[in-house]
Amino acid sequence: KGVPARLNQGDIVVLSELTKLYSWKFGLGQMETEQNEEPLSKRRKVGLGEGACLGVKREELTKDISLRRKVAEVRILREKLSLENAVKEGQQRQAALMAEKEMLVARLEEQTKK
Repeated sequence: KGVPARLNQGDIVVLSELTKLYSWKFGLGQMETEQNEEPLSKRRKVGLGEGACLGVKREELTKDISLRRKVAEVRILREKLSLENAVKEGQQRQAALMAEKEMLVARLEEQTKK
């Protein structure tokens, strides 16, 4: 504690009394995976072990992107249909109002002729 020491492969480095947060196993090269360790995103990454997983991660990303794109397309189609229905209803209302206007104008003309 507080004394410089030479590190060897596999030594456990502890920086605080909170060993779960501030400790790790010293090693050069590939990382060893233990079942009860932190998730990969929180662990310090070593360059040698990452290259093998790159293709798998890329496939997962493309699947995720394609799934999100499909969901977005469905959402856009649903919105488009609702807008088209609203336009149809508006056109029907306008046609009904125009017919009512013509009827009222015709009645007014008949009343003015009498």
